Amino acid sequence: RKDSIAYCHSGYRSQAVKQALIQFPIKTFFVQDEKKNIVFTGEPLAQKDGFYVLDFSELAREGWYTLCAGDVCSRPFPIGGEAYLSAAWKALNFFFAERCGFDVPCIHTECHKDIMSVHPDGRKRSVAGGWHDAGDLTQDACNTAESVLAMLELAEAAMEKETQLGRRSLEEAR
Repeated sequence: RKDSIAYCHSGYRSQAVKQALIQFPIKTFFVQDEKKNIVFTGEPLAQKDGFYVLDFSELAREGWYTLCAGDVCSRPFPIGGEAYLSAAWKALNFFFAERCGFDVPCIHTECHKDIMSVHPDGRKRSVAGGWHDAGDLTQDACNTAESVLAMLELAEAAMEKETQLGRRSLEEAR
């Protein structure tokens, strides 16, 4: 969009490449800290397709920052170890909203309890459970297994420093 900045809303790791894109010409851009102090200034790099790259990879100090290009500024984002935490929380919350056979308050009531799988010996089992899959058409065991594994790995990685995220990840994996 014109007059907007495309940047990583989750933030950037300290030693990672830090770039954003705009579609309007400017001479310089800047990054400011939480106290509105300008901590980085750079020149945009014009691309062939009408985009301009704003590269602020040199900025490695942990903290919360705002990127400004002309009169357009980003929302605050982190640089440092917590850069991707918001993405993990959003993913877990999305899984919660996609629970199948579960009453998700303000989103949907229990569902698919009336859809049965029939065993050759005649036993019937509800297919409710897990999470809705693409288009709510299937509940693929492979996707479920991979999702649970990712949640268990997240829980293990987060439990020491981000205990609440670790516990929430375990809850969703269960």
